Amino acid sequence: MSASEQLRADFEELAERVGKAALARGALVATAESLTSGQVAVHLGAAPDAGDWFAGGVVAYTVEAKQRALGVPPGPVISEQCATAMAEGAAQRLGADCAVGVTGVGGPDDAGG
Repeated sequence: MSASEQLRADFEELAERVGKAALARGALVATAESLTSGQVAVHLGAAPDAGDWFAGGVVAYTVEAKQRALGVPPGPVISEQCATAMAEGAAQRLGADCAVGVTGVGGPDDAGG
């Protein structure tokens, strides 16, 4: 198995585990993504019974998009505080019980996130 096939299998297994846990708790899950450009949502949405536990995701790449779409306050967007605000914004806007926020930097010269 190639590294990319193994990574895909790992993502699928993790998404299935998230789904089982969400179903067991009656929880609705959401995502807020920047650097990953929706890849977390892709895997969650493809997991078994996703329609019963996955509310959806928001992809907001620019600082302005994070602020408008998710209510991220001014400040550094490559930070734990931003990821938390993204997750909280997605949960609120999508009516989810829990959410994950993913932000980061794409490379040494990349100021996006």
